[in-house]
Amino acid sequence: MNQLTTRPIGKRPPPAGFTLVEVLIVVVILGILGAVIIPSFSNASEIARESTLADTLRLMRTQLGVFGAQHLDVSPGYPNGDTTAAPTFDAFRDHHRF
Repeated sequence: MNQLTTRPIGKRPPPAGFTLVEVLIVVVILGILGAVIIPSFSNASEIARESTLADTLRLMRTQLGVFGAQHLDVSPGYPNGDTTAAPTFDAFRDHHRF
């Protein structure tokens, strides 16, 4: 007797791959997970941006404090440190030698 014809007539062998329904279910599940996860990445980028801005403000505050300590609390741009005169860019440029 031939071994290739030993299965009963009318019975199909089990399928070798995935069915279309199984693939569609996996795609739907991945889509739902993506919809849940993507907003958290957006939130993380917003938090990173806020952190960068806060760090920049902290650095500017430190730099202004150091400048004030080195220049007797006279803001940049006042000619010869005269705080009664209007600040000018020329005085700032001449003082810092760009």
